[in-house]
Amino acid sequence: MSYEEPMVAYDYGPSFMSILTTLAAVALLGLGIVLAVLLVRLLLVATRALTVFSRERELHLETLLAEGGTGTAAAAPAAPAPPAPPASTAAAAAAASADGGRSDETPPVDGDTPDGPDASRR
Repeated sequence: MSYEEPMVAYDYGPSFMSILTTLAAVALLGLGIVLAVLLVRLLLVATRALTVFSRERELHLETLLAEGGTGTAAAAPAAPAPPAPPASTAAAAAAASADGGRSDETPPVDGDTPDGPDASRR
């Protein structure tokens, strides 16, 4: 009788593919964690930047409201002032100082405006 030895698979430890698969899984897990941390940090920085931007706009608006401006003058560049006409005589200077230095185009300083074009000056 002949004795045949049964086929036995000897296990010599983990195979190359199992080691490679484990390393790939660990690398993907690490990459996922790094990407999550970077995404959270980006969200924190963006939130902080938007908070600073909105607070700056709010302070700018409060400043404009405190000054009584509407915001359009701040957005548009200031036009240069027209040159003042030279005073030709001392009489013109005396007449200007008699009514407080106002001309017909400027409104009164105390806020008393005439009712219309036919209203007489006081």
